Order: sequence, then structure tokens, then C-alpha cells
Amino acid sequence: MARVSSVAAMLIYLAEHEGKRGLTPLALQKMLYYAQGHHMAKTGKPLFREDFEAWEHGPVVPSIYRKYSKHINQVIPPSEEEPTGLKTDEVDSIIEVVCRYEHYSASELRQMTHVEGAPWSLTYSYGESKVIPQDLIRAYFEESDEAPSMEEITERIVASVSKRGRKGVHAVGNENDWPW
Repeated sequence: MARVSSVAAMLIYLAEHEGKRGLTPLALQKMLYYAQGHHMAKTGKPLFREDFEAWEHGPVVPSIYRKYSKHINQVIPPSEEEPTGLKTDEVDSIIEVVCRYEHYSASELRQMTHVEGAPWSLTYSYGESKVIPQDLIRAYFEESDEAPSMEEITERIVASVSKRGRKGVHAVGNENDWPW
């Protein structure tokens, strides 16, 4: 099993060195989430041990938040940490996720984690940090093998807001307004 810091370093490396636009701390958190989910769906086991917590802006690995939060809304520079100790199937999962989700902005990735029925939406409670169960993440990704389109995401968010009202559902707003 990989270390979450190595997975994060690999994601940052790929985003920086493959001609991509780089990752903000928010985008990094969401890419970690998608890497974990897709890897679990594909292999039946987690990519890394650390849990995600349901925070206001989506799933977060607290140790990675603390490590990169100083960059706030800026692209994280190439990591000083080498993405070492990753097995071939782990690297394959990370590359697959980067290829699948690289064209989404951080705010779009955030929206995707907030859709009705997603692990974050089933776990989040306003003002609390709750662990998102890994079994819930695995089951969700086993059921969906493709990233939803932005139209599907928008429809789900609108339906969610209509059903629950605005309590517990926050406007997407501008990424620069977020704490990471």
C-alpha cells in the first residue's frame, strides 16, 4: 500500500511535468479522492491507508491539507518529496485518474464530489469533520465507472438543493474564496 504523501507527490509531478496546468490544494485533494476510489473499485483495496474526512468543500485527507495549505489557491510547485515506493498497479491507477480528470477545474472536481448519493453527500454534516467510510467510497466507485458530465453534475446539484433546501449545500462560488 502506498503512502498518501507519495501519491500526492506523483499527482503533483504529473500535473507539473506533463504540460498540465498544475494542481491547487483543492484540486490535489479531489484527485487523491478519485485515485483512491478508482483504485479501490479496480483492485478491491485502498491505494493508501489514510481516511478522507467530509469537509465543507469535499473529501479531504487532513495530513495532506496541512502539508499543502500554505499554497492556498496557488498551483503547488513540484514537490520536494519524490513519489517513491509506488507499485506498478498504483502508478497505473494514478495515471488513469490524471488522464480521466485532468480537464476538470478544481471547482468542477469539487462539484462532482458533492452530487447526491456520492460518499461526501452521504457523510457530510455542516460544521463537523466526519470520516468517509472507505467501504462507501469503494462501493460508489464500483457502481460508476465514468466521470459524470458537467450537465449531469449540475442536474444532481440542482435536485439536491431543491430536495434539501440550502442547508448543508453550499454555493460553489469562486475557488479563491475557499480555505484551500
